Amino acid sequence: MMKNVTPEKPESFGQYIAIHMKNFRREYGLSQEQLSERSGVPRSTIASLERGEGNPTLQVLVGISQGLGVEMSALLQKPTPTAALYKKE
Repeated sequence: MMKNVTPEKPESFGQYIAIHMKNFRREYGLSQEQLSERSGVPRSTIASLERGEGNPTLQVLVGISQGLGVEMSALLQKPTPTAALYKKE
């Protein structure tokens, strides 16, 4: 019998933002410094948000979404799992 084991799910928008920011930034081949330059958001703030820390303002979210070239809503969506882990019992 196969049992579907899911990883821990993010519990807050801060964690959703962290996951999406890092994924989009890496997908587009941007460093935190490059995203900082494109978004007008300090690199230290980007690093903090990617760790799931902090509570970004609307202005910061708009800057980051513009810097990444994505809709702000894409940063706030609940992440969808990219793989499922099955444990043999």
